[in-house]
Amino acid sequence: MTAELPPLTILTDDAAAVVDTLAELALAPVTPTPATERRGIELLGPIVQFVLPSIASFALAARTVVSLARKFRSGTIIDTDEDGGLVVRRDRDLPRGMVVVRRGGETIDVLDVAEDGTLERLTDLLKKGSS
Repeated sequence: MTAELPPLTILTDDAAAVVDTLAELALAPVTPTPATERRGIELLGPIVQFVLPSIASFALAARTVVSLARKFRSGTIIDTDEDGGLVVRRDRDLPRGMVVVRRGGETIDVLDVAEDGTLERLTDLLKKGSS
């Protein structure tokens, strides 16, 4: 049985990477909108957000994040928002391929998309964060 996740929000200044990732994963195309909140990040260029109202599984959410982390030219942060949704953003202060998973503002794990097992570990972390 597959659990439906709350919204997945992606904040970025690299909209093309998100569009490519959604297409590769056969997810419905989502039109970016201007981000209303920067969540404390200092990115150059226009900040846009993509909101996927729900995503089919934790594994698909993790695959989306790993694919984005491979495309972004810098690191990626995943936060759980106040409603339990996932917020993914590119962070220029982190090296390319690094994924920082945070809950309640605290880092719970740091992953490297180049390492074996990252997808499985991220899927587990996302599942634990929802319970």
